[in-house]
Amino acid sequence: VAALKIYLQAEGYETLEAYNGEEALEIVENNDVHLILMDIM
Repeated sequence: VAALKIYLQAEGYETLEAYNGEEALEIVENNDVHLILMDIM
């Protein structure tokens, strides 16, 4: 996940990260999110 974040930021994308579902929902509610990448374990 960290490598993907570094790559996307280097390409000019803004990244946000959440460590659980509650954080993810808060981010989605408070930001204009266009894409969500998840690593579900």
